Amino acid sequence: AGNLKKTDMIFRLSPLSYLVVCPGAEPEQLRQRFKGIYVQIRTLVLDYELRVHTVTQLPLQLNRVWSDLL
Repeated sequence: AGNLKKTDMIFRLSPLSYLVVCPGAEPEQLRQRFKGIYVQIRTLVLDYELRVHTVTQLPLQLNRVWSDLL
């Protein structure tokens, strides 16, 4: 949780998949903040992938965000 700020929102999508919404953060800031992630799990995971999508226009089009993250 050291990587998270008070304004961040985290959603658990599956046992090993999370969506983190970080209002106002730039992509490079996110890459630095989440350069190393530590989570407590029962199985060993050796690698993770960080995908960043920047929302620049409202209203938010969730389908577009989701397709960019996949």
